Amino acid sequence: IKEIKEGKVIVEKEGQKQEIYGNTIIWSAGVKGSDIVEKSEIPNKKGRIKVNPQLQCEEFPNIYVVGDCAIATDKDAIHAPTAQLSAQMGDYLAELLCAKLENKLFAPSFKFNHRGTVCSIGHTDGVGIVYHKNVKGEMAAFMKNTIENKWLYSIGGMDMVLKKGQFRYRTSN
Repeated sequence: IKEIKEGKVIVEKEGQKQEIYGNTIIWSAGVKGSDIVEKSEIPNKKGRIKVNPQLQCEEFPNIYVVGDCAIATDKDAIHAPTAQLSAQMGDYLAELLCAKLENKLFAPSFKFNHRGTVCSIGHTDGVGIVYHKNVKGEMAAFMKNTIENKWLYSIGGMDMVLKKGQFRYRTSN
């Protein structure tokens, strides 16, 4: 993506610039704030935009921001940009926009439900916290695989899990 303008996105593919037109532009990519956002007129901090409880840009309420480009807060805590946070924001925004399209009131604010964090260290080892409980070793690696399989299922169903998922029990023994 090279640039976002009103009603279109300019991309470069194989050295050729193309314009993609749309009434609604949804940006979803990356593991950090966007360089495009950082250079835009939207007030931001390193490509991340502060959002209100409905995930709207405070200065431009017609812009909703989720994922790595959003600075979402809960009281005084700023949430780290993770896939877990992005997925919950996406689910929330989908419900909010569907309600708006149906001219229904949507009152709840976004609330992040932190279920934990797991990091795999190779195929048979890991560390993390799951629902406020410490996990390590093979159990953490198993939890990481389970989380990844659940994510694959959510985006592509059982076919995606069977094609790209992790099933075999791995052990260090």
